[in-house]
Amino acid sequence: MKRWLEKKAYHLRRSFLPEVMRLNIRKILFAARLLARGRVAVPVFRSSSPNMTFVLHTREGRRKLYAIDTDPRLFADAYALFESGLLPRRFAADDPFVCAEWVAGRPLAAADASLQAAQLAQILAALHARCPADCPPGFPHLARLLRRYDAHRGALGGADLREADALRARVAGECAALAPTCAPSCVHPDLIAANVIVSARGPVVVDNEFFGAGAGREFDVINTMNSLVPHVRDAFLAEYARAASLESFHRHRRLWEELHALKRLSRAMRFRSSRRVAEALGAVR
Repeated sequence: MKRWLEKKAYHLRRSFLPEVMRLNIRKILFAARLLARGRVAVPVFRSSSPNMTFVLHTREGRRKLYAIDTDPRLFADAYALFESGLLPRRFAADDPFVCAEWVAGRPLAAADASLQAAQLAQILAALHARCPADCPPGFPHLARLLRRYDAHRGALGGADLREADALRARVAGECAALAPTCAPSCVHPDLIAANVIVSARGPVVVDNEFFGAGAGREFDVINTMNSLVPHVRDAFLAEYARAASLESFHRHRRLWEELHALKRLSRAMRFRSSRRVAEALGAVR
């Protein structure tokens, strides 16, 4: 019960962040324009997120409406490689929104932990196996993490600030040096069991606001791995390695762990959670 209440309080605080409020207001205005055209979009509040997800009702069935937080061109090019397969079919929508088919089925999060690990590894390896044409080098999600860190840097002080600044500088410098040597691919830094629906056609990834292309498949691996319970993480890596190389992941594992810690740290700073800050910094000491 205590953990449930902490999670609810965490997401309630997130709901009042300026960037979350601005995005939700834009969604409401877009839904209002749809209503003026005779189409009804109903807001749905998920317990796992402060962001509104709208369900659009049409004669053809339900649609999911969400906003992306990645490069629109790379998103569209990468998405097209998996549309109607691992990713839902898309329909016309105003930027930065995506209108996608509503996928019926059961969440992968309801499955056994071992099955979650195997399915996520297979999905991630399949996404990493393809890349859109003219994909530029670089880590597409690093800039967003650094912006968030810089925006909330004032939440820290003293030894924590010095340690966090050193982590930021180290991650930014090493990623910049490594980027030219990393082969680009489709990337999904938020591939977790809660974002996958097991449908009649197989597993479908339904939460794709961060989907894109570029370097950083190892960042995806560390994020997905850490979303699983500890006793199946090795099995996840073994299953992924059956279809894709983990050579760079293991060679630079310290960097990927520090990048994941920076992600956790920037989130903790946004909510001024001293406990989460300590946990994020402690993970890379």
